[in-house]
Amino acid sequence: MAVGDIALVGFGAVGKSFAFVLLADMGGQTIFFTDNGWQSAGTFRSGEGVVAVTIPAGTAVGTVITVGSANNSGISATTSGAEGEGDGARRGDR
Repeated sequence: MAVGDIALVGFGAVGKSFAFVLLADMGGQTIFFTDNGWQSAGTFRSGEGVVAVTIPAGTAVGTVITVGSANNSGISATTSGAEGEGDGARRGDR
């Protein structure tokens, strides 16, 4: 994955969902999203949520993938972490 391979195109704070579009062939790769805050020491704060999205082989460039309660993309995501679903609003990350 390189800078510019995806772009965030939507965020639903109430429904804990977000959407991104593939701008490059990402088939077979796993993308991780986190709401762990960035610290001044140059590291991520720990203990918050992480979402892993594995892009199936053959997924077309230009596909919009929605993660969360509004998922209609047919691509599954897994969540982990103390906050569970990558809910930045719980800890003040916005």
